[in-house]
Amino acid sequence: MRLRLLLINSVLPLALCLFALTLLAIKPVPLQIWRWCSGVLLAVTIPFLGTVRRRFGSLAPGELRSGQANRGVFLFFAVIGSLSLLLQLYNLAALDAFWAFFVGIAFSLLAAMFQFMVMILRPPTEKK
Repeated sequence: MRLRLLLINSVLPLALCLFALTLLAIKPVPLQIWRWCSGVLLAVTIPFLGTVRRRFGSLAPGELRSGQANRGVFLFFAVIGSLSLLLQLYNLAALDAFWAFFVGIAFSLLAAMFQFMVMILRPPTEKK
């Protein structure tokens, strides 16, 4: 599960940046460009989040206690990620600003960096 999160949180910002750069290359630049980018971010992220939530919810209590997953960290990133998605929704509906779209990209990158850091720093667990 952790590798899938790391992969998605690393690839998603790259894909979103490439999408935005492609739209910026169109002459004249579309007026609603940041709304479109936020819409694509929402369309890609929401289905992925549903699968992550189902997988995390299916973990046995022993797996949670053994340190394979940390409920506090999961909830922290869930709250911050939800705020980021609400900002994307607001950007789609009314704001149409680059900075709001960039918050979504930055959140994915920060989540990926945290996951990578946990993979490196946490000692390997022995399987029974």
